Amino acid sequence: MNVLGLTSLIITFILLLVPIKITAQNQDKTFCVLHNFGAPNSKDAIWNLWPGAMAVTDDGSIWTAVNRGGSFDLGAVIKITPEGNYLKVADLDAATGGHPQGGLVNGNNGYLYGTTSEGGRWGAGTIFRVSAHGGSPEVIYDFRNGRSTLIKPEGECTTPQNCKYSPDQIANMSAANPISSPVVVNGNLYGVTPYSNHQQYGTLYTISLATTPRPNPIDGKTPEDGDKQFKVQCIFQPSLAKDPDMKRFRCNTNGTNAGLLIAGQNGKLYGTTYWTETARHGTVFEATTGGVVTSIHEFNSTDGSGPIALMYGSDGKLYGTTVNGGRANAGVVFKIERVGLQFDFISAFPKPNHKQ
Repeated sequence: MNVLGLTSLIITFILLLVPIKITAQNQDKTFCVLHNFGAPNSKDAIWNLWPGAMAVTDDGSIWTAVNRGGSFDLGAVIKITPEGNYLKVADLDAATGGHPQGGLVNGNNGYLYGTTSEGGRWGAGTIFRVSAHGGSPEVIYDFRNGRSTLIKPEGECTTPQNCKYSPDQIANMSAANPISSPVVVNGNLYGVTPYSNHQQYGTLYTISLATTPRPNPIDGKTPEDGDKQFKVQCIFQPSLAKDPDMKRFRCNTNGTNAGLLIAGQNGKLYGTTYWTETARHGTVFEATTGGVVTSIHEFNSTDGSGPIALMYGSDGKLYGTTVNGGRANAGVVFKIERVGLQFDFISAFPKPNHKQ
């Protein structure tokens, strides 16, 4: 049975050993069903793909963004209270962006932040926030995917009316279609996108938590504060090394199609790319908040291919999984040591047995 076949109306939201007080029919159990998604005619959220990160607010509630369902089938923001009560907080629509795939992160400023992979002003996704007290999502940035509308050129001019966009502007307009939530470090959001300028390269970006949301509905003429605050630190496009104007924006890795970013306890950022420019195996990288990227490991299929999960363990080591590669081409589990950033293969997943 395929992934989608396991979803629709039977998707269930569960909490397992969560260290908050919840109400269940049997208090002796550590596993309980809190909500069944997708009741008919309810316009409920349906979490049928890409389960995202969950964020805990000061009152102990657990929040996340759901990929599908809601009033417009573009996803929704939901929360579970400490008492175990489910609430759909807000619907996502075409203006706010739709199909969030990365969940939410707590900005520790009264707001939770997430991304949408589609929609928004330019159709390439958004960064949005929602108040911890509820209310409608507010967009702080619309990904442009190379679109320059409402951006005044700041590059070289042949005449006062004929100016080029500067390399910084070209980089900052390039990001598109994020599939993971950003992370919060020192009052800023940091994240990655798998696309840039309509190509499967991707970016490492940052934007201030203090960014003013744009008006909603969109009038098509008002500039956004997000366009001033949003910065692409580097682009996962190895061929930029040959571009004299853009080579300083090349992320220092062979990885492309960036998918995931996490914050380490050491102040560094860690992430994955799904591919490289010459093979579809992917990489793990380290980055500073200043945008300096260091490649940690490049997969070769034998030790994994297509990293899709990464976490920072309490022991200071990185742990992750790949979707393919290994002995049975069914993925692997790996770790990266804190000292020296040494990659260690832990185990390969066995070949699935579909026989019942």
